[in-house]
Amino acid sequence: MFDVSMTLSRLAALETERAPFARLMQEVAELALPRHAHFNESNRAGGTERTRKLFDSYGVQALDRGVTAFEGLVMPKGALWQLLRPRDEELLRHQKVAVWFEQKTKQLFQLRNDRESGFVNETHESAASLLAFGNQSMWVDLRYDQFGQPEGLRYASEHLGAIVVEENFQGLIDRTKRTFTLSAREAKSKFGPAALAKAPLVASAASDPKTEIKMFDFVHVLMPNPRIMDGMIDWHGKPYIGFYISVADKEIIDIGGFRAMPRSYSRFNKSSNEVYGRGPALDVLPELRQIQDIACLIMSAAEFSGQPPLGAHSDMQDEMIHYAPHGITYGAIDDRGNRLIVPLFDGADPSPLYALQEAMHKTLDRAFFADLFLTNQDMKSHVSATEIVERRAESGVLLAPLSRQENEWFSQQLDREIDLMDQLGLFDDMPDEVLEAGGLIEVVYDNPLNRLMASDAAAGFFRTAEQVGVVSAYYPQAGADFARQFPMARVLPALAEINAVPASWRASAEELESAEESAAQEQQVAQLTQLLPAIGGAARDLSQAAGPNV
Repeated sequence: MFDVSMTLSRLAALETERAPFARLMQEVAELALPRHAHFNESNRAGGTERTRKLFDSYGVQALDRGVTAFEGLVMPKGALWQLLRPRDEELLRHQKVAVWFEQKTKQLFQLRNDRESGFVNETHESAASLLAFGNQSMWVDLRYDQFGQPEGLRYASEHLGAIVVEENFQGLIDRTKRTFTLSAREAKSKFGPAALAKAPLVASAASDPKTEIKMFDFVHVLMPNPRIMDGMIDWHGKPYIGFYISVADKEIIDIGGFRAMPRSYSRFNKSSNEVYGRGPALDVLPELRQIQDIACLIMSAAEFSGQPPLGAHSDMQDEMIHYAPHGITYGAIDDRGNRLIVPLFDGADPSPLYALQEAMHKTLDRAFFADLFLTNQDMKSHVSATEIVERRAESGVLLAPLSRQENEWFSQQLDREIDLMDQLGLFDDMPDEVLEAGGLIEVVYDNPLNRLMASDAAAGFFRTAEQVGVVSAYYPQAGADFARQFPMARVLPALAEINAVPASWRASAEELESAEESAAQEQQVAQLTQLLPAIGGAARDLSQAAGPNV
């Protein structure tokens, strides 16, 4: 069913197609993400020095700030930024269903935040890869205890240098191949003796203590199942299949199936004629190069200022010049006190270089979204709340590229996580209403990025309110009309949600009802207080009028 020779040949062709991107990614890594700078064979060994091209580390720091911004806006720690919901919103009218979905959301984040899952560290590396190279790959699987029983999830961010991908006719990645190296002993531990029986070269090396450390290449192929057999519970009945190839033996040594794609490969931006994505660091690669050259020029200028080149009289060619602190050079002064050794110039002026360096640094800040977090800085007292909201809305628009990962990375990853939660038995208590609806689950994103993008609605409301205030000067009824069109009882909850006011701060239905009753009673008391003088006056008038007739 699977032709190993054809698969390896296709792998070689895909690696050749990816080679230009690999060279670009290697250069970006050397200038902005040194720990990932092992896209070529010479840098793959552990402990290799990977910062030899760095003279100005601003690009590294700017990328790190960009990753922090990404994590804080898209996947904030300590928050439930992905909310599980039924496809049919009507099901949430059932209190039991709503509570169940809330419970499953909390369980999902508990699995992620488990200290042994690796979610925090691995998503950080994938976010860095995404902003640096425009691509990231995340593998999600079950985590097992020492007795082989599943106990949770584990996450692994995969280095892009080992992965090639293919798109389907819709432009979606549906096939991936990952190359990796294991010692014979590691291969035996990973695949087991039964699987290695299909790879005699690896098995032979693993059986001898003298050769068990010999390294072997393997390829993991992940693809849609070309022939799904309905009713089969093994890999034949799964929509996705994965198999491992021993390159030395040219044999498939293990094969399995998946109900959801275990590898989430996403791209930041993608050209229509390219398979691989491009990220912010690739877009500013010229600036990343230039700041290194500028740093070298600044250092040269400093050296020229501190140790300028010297000029000596031609008669001193046989003399020894001691160019060092406390050094004495005999013959440097003639009989008349004239210096025979002088600096050729006073020193270089680095001011233009500093100005150019600052301009390059600002370009990097824009590339990694640092300049979008200055909304509340340099604010004067006269700046209105409307302007602040409009700046937040503008930031949301400019940060929109980050939201693409909700579809290509997190939604795809969530399908796998839900499948693994099901394998752990966490969906065994699914309510009958959800089962009858097909058990379909979708996700709602509740993070700062989406709130920033929704700020445009709040900005529109405040702009309208300001314009109504102007119109009210010659049309007094405008304010009352505005209040009827946009009742504050409906506007306030929406504004609170956009501004991330905790839902727990909001009054409950009972508290609102009690407040309305208290307000009605206070209004009645106020009205009665206003009427009492009039009632007393009327009573006096009546008594005076009735007096003479008695």
